Amino acid sequence: LEGPLVGREEVLGAIADELRGYVFKAARCPHANHVLQKLVALSRPEATQFVVDELLTRPCCLVQTARHRYGCRIVQQLLRHCHFKLTMLLAEELIRDAASLSCHPFGHYVIRCLLECGVEDQCRRVIQAMQQEIGTVARSTMVCGVIVAGLENCTPDDALQLARTIVSEPGLLRALATKRSGDVAMHGLLRALPGPERDRAVALLLQDSQPLLESRHGRVALQGLLRAPQEAGAPPTRGAALSEGTGTSPHSAVGFHI
Repeated sequence: LEGPLVGREEVLGAIADELRGYVFKAARCPHANHVLQKLVALSRPEATQFVVDELLTRPCCLVQTARHRYGCRIVQQLLRHCHFKLTMLLAEELIRDAASLSCHPFGHYVIRCLLECGVEDQCRRVIQAMQQEIGTVARSTMVCGVIVAGLENCTPDDALQLARTIVSEPGLLRALATKRSGDVAMHGLLRALPGPERDRAVALLLQDSQPLLESRHGRVALQGLLRAPQEAGAPPTRGAALSEGTGTSPHSAVGFHI
């Protein structure tokens, strides 16, 4: 598959024929998932419809795959490379479980990918699903990357609603700041708020900073607030959320940069 283009379509077609009927099993296999990923990435979008069909035919099959260590990679590739009509079908199924997937060790990667690749309405509905269960979602150790992806890809109005929902819950923004990459999520949420609301949120964080001091990630977040509280709304470089593989922020070692 990495070789010349000549004959690649035939090779991809032959591999697709071998995988038909075994997509769910291949997606969960530590070896076959790599073949399936390559097939989706290199094939014409319409040639991988059978992959989507097999994941959508059985109830909950897509969501189970999104929650799997290897399967989540397949769903991400489909969201990136499939025909628009097929990604719409996938998105509809994923949005129904967006809140729980956002908290899942592997499912949160899929929701991040949906936010990055999806259209405006899909991003809005993911944000709304998270808001409905915000008390649980925002306390998850996995959700910071999802929140940052949402803030980067949704409209300012949707970002504002998410920020207000989190800030309105006592202690929730502080709890979020103690998570890995919580400093990036916290400052992103503060940026989404109008000046007076942001100032009140920062004042509350500083008023009871002990929980932040007791957490390694919380200390990074607090350091950023103390360094530049008046500039907490300044925008960082897009994509500063998570370094792939480590889940840490490029800003984590020195706090929030202006």
